[in-house]
Amino acid sequence: MKKEQYLPVIIFILSAALIIVSLMVFISNGNQYWLKRKLKLGALILTLTASISACQPIISCYDPAPTDYMYIENTPNSEIQLVIRQGNLIKGKIMTPVVKQYSFRITDTNYIEVQRDNIFADDGTFDESTEEFTIKVDTSLNAGKYFLYLFTQKKEDQPDSVKSGYSYKLIISK
Repeated sequence: MKKEQYLPVIIFILSAALIIVSLMVFISNGNQYWLKRKLKLGALILTLTASISACQPIISCYDPAPTDYMYIENTPNSEIQLVIRQGNLIKGKIMTPVVKQYSFRITDTNYIEVQRDNIFADDGTFDESTEEFTIKVDTSLNAGKYFLYLFTQKKEDQPDSVKSGYSYKLIISK
């Protein structure tokens, strides 16, 4: 089982324990021993529930959804491991797309461009609240370290500076 599947069960058990300890605080008329246990359990529950929602941006009725939020799936530490012989596709998503054209650029570690192209929605248009996309990496690239940058404009309009887009480390092996 994954961590995401264990946490709700653990939180449920801790919540049940918190109810029992709260009852003991009430029965013992505020005994310090039970009060300390109640505070510790409450803090532990708060910590665990915060870790559940710490991945993608959280949208609430008070905070507007971020627009054009682009990310690549399954990228721990913003690092993409791509084995070309197993496939040259990188999957990603754009949340709340506003602009209609997106692009990417791949550079080597000296920031010399090796590939640049537009990004297209997998379903053809960027008209949903979350759109999936696929980047096809050039199979002729040598094995090594690269950088992948995502932009909210078409490839011809990308800025010269790569610091203005979303960036990922790209490690290619053959």
